[in-house]
Amino acid sequence: MPPCAACGHDILEHSTTAADSSHGATGPMPKSKIALLAVVVVGLYWLLLFVGTHLPLAFDPVPSRPNTNDDKIAHVLAFAGLAFLLCIAGAIDGRFRGRLVPYALLICVAYAAADEWSQQFIPGRESASADWIADMLGTGIGLSAFLLVGEPLLAALPRSPIGRKESAGKANAAST
Repeated sequence: MPPCAACGHDILEHSTTAADSSHGATGPMPKSKIALLAVVVVGLYWLLLFVGTHLPLAFDPVPSRPNTNDDKIAHVLAFAGLAFLLCIAGAIDGRFRGRLVPYALLICVAYAAADEWSQQFIPGRESASADWIADMLGTGIGLSAFLLVGEPLLAALPRSPIGRKESAGKANAAST
């Protein structure tokens, strides 16, 4: 990737504050904006997940009977998506490296439990331990997908904080 035209530094090293006025708005999107976009995507997905699981079944646009295979598949897919997106957003942000998967797991476990517990108060919904187990299966699939596919793809991108940290570590080891 070409360096910043204004100063020659990697474009990802720059902030996006107004004080950084020496840099134009052209060129690649700064890391902070990409991280913000990732957080917004996770937030919107999570909001849709919450709304979808808390609508009374009479208003559910895709009615599925509780405790059927369709319901369990929906739980698995929903939490696989949540876990994967949490990991992607955390990896792009870069602050949670090394703790990313345990944090995402903890968040999904806690949210699944809270989600199942709160559904008992929604007309036509019920709490079921089988749903929580399906949520955990989906979480495991999402985390595995991130480790097997998402993380290597992010590391291969030239603008990735994962790739930068690994290549910096290799460069330091080679120079000693």
